[in-house]
Amino acid sequence: MMIIVAIFCAGSAATITAIVLNYSTLSSLWAILLSFLVTILCGIAIAAKKAALTKGISNFARIGAVFVALTILTPAARPYLELWRGAHGFWSFVFLVWLGILAFTVVSIPVQAGEEPGDRQMTP
Repeated sequence: MMIIVAIFCAGSAATITAIVLNYSTLSSLWAILLSFLVTILCGIAIAAKKAALTKGISNFARIGAVFVALTILTPAARPYLELWRGAHGFWSFVFLVWLGILAFTVVSIPVQAGEEPGDRQMTP
C-alpha cells in the first residue's frame, strides 16, 4: 500500500516541479488547474496512507517515499527562489506560497505514514 502513496506523492512532486519550471510559459489558468491536480493527488495519497495503516508500514518504505519526493522536487528549488524574487503583485506571491504549501504537503504525507492522528502525545 505504501507504494501507492509513493506513486501519488511522486506524481504530485513532478507536477509541482513542472509548474515551477514552466511558470513563465504557463497561463495562470493552467497553473492553477495543475495545482488543483496536485491537491487531488495528495488527497488520494492521504487516503492510501490511511488504508495502509491496517497492514503496517515499514520505515524503509517511508524513507524511500520521502527520498523520491525530495529527489523530484530538487530541480525546482532554485527556479522557485528566482520566481519568488521576480514576482510582482499580490496574487503571484499567493500562488507561490500555495505551491510551497503543496510541496510541504507532498513531503509530509510519507513522513507521517503509519501514524494515527492521536499517536503523538505532548509531554509536559
